[in-house]
Amino acid sequence: MISAEHLEAVRDWLPVSAWGPERAAWREQIIADHGAEQLESLIAGWVAAAHAIAAAGGNICLEEAAAIRCPVLLINGDREVGNTVRDVTRLATRIPNCQLEFMPNCGHAVHCEQPDAFLARVRGFLGNW
Repeated sequence: MISAEHLEAVRDWLPVSAWGPERAAWREQIIADHGAEQLESLIAGWVAAAHAIAAAGGNICLEEAAAIRCPVLLINGDREVGNTVRDVTRLATRIPNCQLEFMPNCGHAVHCEQPDAFLARVRGFLGNW
């Protein structure tokens, strides 16, 4: 779901040249994964996609979430700026048999930022089935 809150979160992603030290790790990760020449266009694309989805009603999966029939574990970083707490919670409440967990002190790439804690949560979830 692309909400007004999400749009507010991505509002200051552009221009990338204005990013301060708070985004240094993110900048470096994108450059490592995609190359410096892709940084500006990737961010611009993500911002444009968020606005396009919002303009089309914002719903990219929320209505279909109730049709999910298997157990679901959603893990979100508590410092994530793209998937806001409000939006991921709304999604989790729509999915039957969904467990939502927030990883403390973590942003978007939970599996990279805290791989051991991430794997422990996934293994614990899978161990229940």
